This record gives sequence, structure tokens and C-alpha cells, in this order.
Amino acid sequence: MNARLSSIPSSHSQSRTKSVLRRLSRAKALRFCGTLCFLLTVMGCRGSDAPPVSHGGPVHDHVSLVDTLRTQGFTVEPTGPVTQPFFPVPGQTLHVEGQDIQVFEFSDADAAKSQAEEISPDGMTVGQTAVQWVHPPHFFIAGKIIVLYVGTDRKFLNQIKTVLGEPINQHVP
Repeated sequence: MNARLSSIPSSHSQSRTKSVLRRLSRAKALRFCGTLCFLLTVMGCRGSDAPPVSHGGPVHDHVSLVDTLRTQGFTVEPTGPVTQPFFPVPGQTLHVEGQDIQVFEFSDADAAKSQAEEISPDGMTVGQTAVQWVHPPHFFIAGKIIVLYVGTDRKFLNQIKTVLGEPINQHVP
């Protein structure tokens, strides 16, 4: 075998070695590029640790309410679905700053407004349904949602008014 290798001209051996090294280098480069692309893709799909950015607009639905509350520093935890016999749509309960609010999202702002018109000034009757609340009800409307807070916490009520405005019913705690 040594005799055979020695019979091959050295220039041929060097060019063959360079060719093999180039192929190995290309393979390594391709493997490196493939790995790099994979890692960049995975990192790009990873969730951001940055806080969510507010949409900046007024509250008009459930998502924008949660977004606005969180942007203003409120602690918001969804706690589950809720139904009320006087609303035709199910709602979601949110635990906000230690208080529960119920959020009912309608198909559009006109539907929410139509339902809001059924709420009596003291909030004790909605449409044909008389309600015996454990605490005073406070109904708010924003876009296509009606928000209900049943409680007497004045501090919380004042905080929630900064997001939703004045209640649509005139019940004073």
C-alpha cells in the first residue's frame, strides 16, 4: 500500500486532500447554518418576557377591558364563566384587586345598549327580572360589554370608574 501511495504524484494527493477538506467544510457550514436557523426559529416562537403593550384605545370588549385594567396596574385574574337570568349572553367573572366583576359581551354596541336600557335606575330590576342583591349593584357599559360590580368598596368603585366611567344605574352605596 505504501508503494502505491508513493507512486501517486504529490500534487494529485494535495488537490484530493483539499477537495475532501472543502467538502467537509461545506458540510460543517451547512450543518452550522441549519442549526443556527433552527435555533433562531425556536427563539422567535418563544413568548416574550416583556409586559404586554396596551392597545391604547378605549374599552370596547372583554379583551380590551382586561388589557386596560392590567395596563393601569390592576391585578386581573379570570375566575370562570357566569350567567345571569336577565342577560341573554353568558359572562366571565374577573377577580380585580380583590373584588369580583362580571363581564357580559354582546354581539355589538347596539345590543349592549339595548340591554343596558332594561336596567332600572337603582339596578334592582333588569327587564322583567327583580333581583335581590347582597350588596348594591353597579352596572357599567363600554362598547359591546356590560360590566357588573356588586359591592360597597368605595375605593375599588372609584378605581374601576377610571376605566369604565360612571355606572349606568344611579345606585349610591
